[in-house]
Amino acid sequence: MPGMTNVIDDEVAGLVESGCVLTLGTVDADGSPEAARAWSAEVLPDRAHLRVVVGAGTAFTVGHLEARRRVALTATDVRTLRSVQVKGRVLAVEPETPADAARREQVVAEVSAAIVEVDGVPPGLVRRLLPSEHVVFEMTAEEVYDQTPGPSAGCRVDRAGA
Repeated sequence: MPGMTNVIDDEVAGLVESGCVLTLGTVDADGSPEAARAWSAEVLPDRAHLRVVVGAGTAFTVGHLEARRRVALTATDVRTLRSVQVKGRVLAVEPETPADAARREQVVAEVSAAIVEVDGVPPGLVRRLLPSEHVVFEMTAEEVYDQTPGPSAGCRVDRAGA
């Protein structure tokens, strides 16, 4: 988008793109919320947009995305509980590409390993949650918040270069 500044700094990008747990929040036309899992996220080179993979069978979520509603993507590191939330708007919804699928597989493997390490769950548990079909949406990154448990939870993260 013309005029958008880079919102996502290196630290936030590293977390969002790592093997972390991703949660997506959307709303319908009446403002009723819904939460769903996201399976990977990629910060685009302009640092103002992301590509996010979600399950195609999540009808309400996909409908909210297709209506180009506001979204919030929360990324949480399983080992440290470091969390950030990126808020913005959906720009496009499209089929998953081979590159998106490869990124998703890498992230699922990393988050699965972290959950096994931290919680001692069976290695295949996360994979059983994985939908069989996925879609990708691109979103703006308009605001970033620290959601790590503690005194700075909810504080806005300064924009990179601002």
